[in-house]
Amino acid sequence: MYTKEDLEAMTVADLRQIARENDIRLGSGLTKQGILERLCESLPLDQSPASPSPDDEQGVRHTATIVADDEDTPVLTPNVPYMRPGTSYAQPVQSPASPAPAPAAAAGQAVSGRGNVPGTNKPAFTLEGARAWHNPRSFQQPSASGYSQRSGVFGSQRPSQPAYGQQRPIQRTAPAVQRFGPEAVPADPKEDPADEPVSHSVLQSPSEIRSSYLSSTAQPEPRHREPYAAGTSALPELLASAEVTDGGGVLEIQSDGFGYLRTGNYLPGHNDIYVSPAQIRRFHLRTGDYLKGKIRPKRENETHSMLLYVVEVNGIDAQDIKEPVGFDSLTAVYPEKQIFFSSYASENRILRTVDLMAPIGFGQRAMIIAPSRSGKTALLTTMASAIHAQYPEAELLSLLLGERPEDITIARDTLPGTVIYAGFDEPTENQIRIAELTLERAMRLAEQKKDVVLLIDSLTCLCRAYSECAPQHVRILPGGLAAGSLTRPKHLFGAARCLREGGSLTIVAIMLEDTGIPLDHVIAEEFRGTANMELRLNQSGQIDYSRSMTRNAAGMLDADRLAACEKLHHLAAEKGNEAFGAYLEELMKKSADNEQLIRNII
Repeated sequence: MYTKEDLEAMTVADLRQIARENDIRLGSGLTKQGILERLCESLPLDQSPASPSPDDEQGVRHTATIVADDEDTPVLTPNVPYMRPGTSYAQPVQSPASPAPAPAAAAGQAVSGRGNVPGTNKPAFTLEGARAWHNPRSFQQPSASGYSQRSGVFGSQRPSQPAYGQQRPIQRTAPAVQRFGPEAVPADPKEDPADEPVSHSVLQSPSEIRSSYLSSTAQPEPRHREPYAAGTSALPELLASAEVTDGGGVLEIQSDGFGYLRTGNYLPGHNDIYVSPAQIRRFHLRTGDYLKGKIRPKRENETHSMLLYVVEVNGIDAQDIKEPVGFDSLTAVYPEKQIFFSSYASENRILRTVDLMAPIGFGQRAMIIAPSRSGKTALLTTMASAIHAQYPEAELLSLLLGERPEDITIARDTLPGTVIYAGFDEPTENQIRIAELTLERAMRLAEQKKDVVLLIDSLTCLCRAYSECAPQHVRILPGGLAAGSLTRPKHLFGAARCLREGGSLTIVAIMLEDTGIPLDHVIAEEFRGTANMELRLNQSGQIDYSRSMTRNAAGMLDADRLAACEKLHHLAAEKGNEAFGAYLEELMKKSADNEQLIRNII
C-alpha cells in the first residue's frame, strides 16, 4: 500500500505503471499533479503518520552575546539554545561560561547608557548597541508585559522570559516547497546551514564538495538506454486518439541538435515536422535520413507538427536500426556496371554515341560541358527517362538550380523520380540548402547499397551561389570568384563513386562553357580534370568526339565493346570532328543498334 509521499516521489512513468496495474484509466495530456490526484482518489492510501526525523527533534542553534566588563576587550558568551518551532518551550539554562553579575550600580549605569566605565576612557556598554552574531538588528530589552495572549492549547501559559543579555529565538516559517516542474527540489531536502551549530572545521576538498553536491540534488536514472517503448505508457492512448496521423520526410538536423522533416522541395515550410534531439540520438539519425512515424499536429501556440513515434528509418524498422557506417569510410572504385541508354532510345544518335565512345557506369562522375542553347537539358531529360525505364531499382534524383519557373514546371511533369528545384528568382541560399540536403539524401541511400543517380542542372549555377554567399572579407580572385567558394561544390561533385562494399552514387552534372561570363570560365577551369567521364557539346548540339571520353572504361566494357571504343577514338583523331561525324552517322544508318554496329567495325 502506497502513501501520498511515496506517490509524489515517483516518476510519471512509474505512476502510469501503477495505474495500469490497478485498472485506472488515465487520459492523454495529464500532468503529474493530475495523475497524483487520480491515483489518490482511486487507490487506498496508507494514512499512518510518518515518524519524526531525528533532525527535527535535535535541531539546535547556538548564539552568543557581547558582554562588557571592566576589560578593554568585550567577551562573547554563548546563549541558551532554543528549540525548533513546533516543539515545547524549554527553560533557559545559564551558561557556565557566563561572567559573574556586576554590581547593581554598574548594571544600572549600563542599562541607562549614561557615563563612562570607571577607570577607562571608553563609553559605557549599552544594550542598544549589542548585536548577536547572526542578527544585525540592535538588541532590544524584552519587557514583561510585551507578550499578547495566545490562543490554543497553551493559550493560558506565558512563554518563559529569556535571561538578561540573551536573544529571543526567531521563529522562522518554513518556505513553500515546489514539488513539480523545473524548480522541483528533492523530497528530503537538506537542513538550512544557518540552523546548524557554528563549527570551525577544516575546509572540504573539491572531491568532497562535489560528492556532497551530487548527493543533495535530484538525479534521475539515465533513460536513453532503455527500450524505445519504455517510459511511454501514455503513448498507446495518444496514438489511438484521432489527432495523431502518419507522416514522414527527409531529416535536416539543425546546429542546436533538433531537426525537421522536410517535405516537398526540401526547403523550410509550415508543413515541416519537428524531431526532438532525444530521438536523433536514440536512432543515430543523420541529415538525409527519411523517417516515417506518428505525427501530432501542431497546437495553438506551436509552429510545427511533432514526431511522436518513429516507425521506419530509410525503410528499416526502427527497432532494427544499428549505428550506421559513414559514407566517407566506404571504399571508392571505378565503375564496373555500364548504364545503357541506346536500348531505350535507339534513334537518338547522341545516346548511341555515348554508349560507344563515352560510356557511363553506376558510380560515374560525369560532366556534360556545353554552351547555352545546345540542347543539354533535353539530353539530361532523355538520360533520366532511359535510366528510369531500364533500371527501375535505381534511385533517381534531379536537382535543378537557377532555372526559369516555366522550365521547372516542364521538368516536374516530365522527369521521373524525385525532382528538387530552386529557380533563379529565389535566394541563392535556397540553392545551397537544397543542394546540400539532396547530396546528404543521396549518400544515405548509397550507404544502404543502392544505386543512386543524381542529375544536376547546372553545376555552374551552384558554384555561382557559393561565390555570392561567401563572407565579405574573403579575397576575390580574377574573374570575380570568391576564394574558397568552390570547396563545397567540389565536395558535392566528388561524392560520386562506386563503392566496393556495395552500392554507388552516380552524378551527371552540366557545366556551362563559352557563355561570355568570366566567372563561368574560371569555374570551368577549376573543375577541369575532376570528372572521370566528359561529354562535350558544341553550339549546334553536336558531340566533340576527340574531347569526349571515359577514364578507365575497361572495367565495365567487354572485349568487343572496348575494342570498338578504342577504334572509334582513333578514327576521330585521324579524320577530325566533321569527317568522323559523317562517317559515324553512316555507320548508324546501316545498323539497327550498337551491337550490330560493333560487329561491323571490328
